[in-house]
Amino acid sequence: MEDFVRNWNCRGCGHTNRTVVEPDGTVKCEYCRDVKSIQPSRNRGGETPGQISRFSRPISLPRADQRKPGRRDLDQLSGDRHLREDSEKRESFLQLRERYVEAQQLVSSDEPYANLEWILGVRRNITRDPLDLETKTIELAALWLQDLAAEVDRRLPSRPTGDFDVGASPSRQAGDTNAQNLRDATARLLLAFKISSANRAGGAASRPFDGGTSP
Repeated sequence: MEDFVRNWNCRGCGHTNRTVVEPDGTVKCEYCRDVKSIQPSRNRGGETPGQISRFSRPISLPRADQRKPGRRDLDQLSGDRHLREDSEKRESFLQLRERYVEAQQLVSSDEPYANLEWILGVRRNITRDPLDLETKTIELAALWLQDLAAEVDRRLPSRPTGDFDVGASPSRQAGDTNAQNLRDATARLLLAFKISSANRAGGAASRPFDGGTSP
């Protein structure tokens, strides 16, 4: 019986064992309870080089294309999405400012749309990030911009009878373009800030403007 008791080192936990070698050539670690297959060696008192446990299952690692996204991957995707959204908000705001200036030049100077001047015009706070605009401010600005586009339409020369493309004055065509560009830029800003036209504040034309940025 003594010939079947051997000293051996467990490859799993690293502890040294002195246990009985079973008839099938296996031993059981007294520490981690793992079962190993070894050949008894009288000289080394343990496992011989190159021996692999028949009870150890190979670990199969998933390929990169099969790996599920982890928390870090999801955070990275979320961060990239937010960066794109913030960039679109800023770009849409800058485009709307340009369209506002173009349209403002076509209306009477005694109707300066003073509230819009604090948001898009020369009176705005240039140190404030457009991302700080509050939802209610954007909704009010959208309504005032609609009024401005309608005012541009009213200030244009009357349309000639017949086909619009024939005989329309250059000023009429430019005014139509400016008014539509202003409407398109307003719609882009609302979309960038995820504000539905159905959620715009009602009766906003008479409401005072209180600054319009988050503290």
